[in-house]
Amino acid sequence: MYLKIYDEFKRLNDFISKIRLVQNFPDACAKLIY
Repeated sequence: MYLKIYDEFKRLNDFISKIRLVQNFPDACAKLIY
């Protein structure tokens, strides 16, 4: 039971970090360009 919850939480966390990465990507590009 707990393992399943942990697995879902981990998946959600990975998803959130991917979203953050995508959001930060334009900023990173802008810093590289300017």
